[in-house]
Amino acid sequence: MTRALGVVAEKNKILYTCLSNSGSGAAIVVVEEDELATPATHHDRGAQLSWLLAESRGLLSRLMPNAVVLQKPGTGFSRDRVEVEGLIQVAAHDAGIKLKMLVREGVRARLGVPQETGAFQRMLAEADVAARPNAATRERYVFAKAALTL
Repeated sequence: MTRALGVVAEKNKILYTCLSNSGSGAAIVVVEEDELATPATHHDRGAQLSWLLAESRGLLSRLMPNAVVLQKPGTGFSRDRVEVEGLIQVAAHDAGIKLKMLVREGVRARLGVPQETGAFQRMLAEADVAARPNAATRERYVFAKAALTL
């Protein structure tokens, strides 16, 4: 069985979707979909980052993914988000888990969808993806599907 994690980092939280499948052509199952948000009691940035690192390590230990695809920031990203992405990379490295940072076009290419205008949006409209409750979970689901290919 393969488990994969699709992750999006934000300033004070980590949003993730964990998928599994048992091989080529097997149905994809959503194992878990959630977010890790720093507690409001953590005002100091160091305390927030420490908490997020510990939670990232715990998440990887608990879900035991074979691979992680982390959304690579596009233009206009925040320094705080980059800090959180770095923590996720450290946690994956320490756990011996493959991690790849991809932008949407990288996910499209990884999943073998031809490059054309609107390709990523059409991926979000596919039945298994569209079944997710909102745009954010649909995007993480597609990133996790890409992680299944690593």
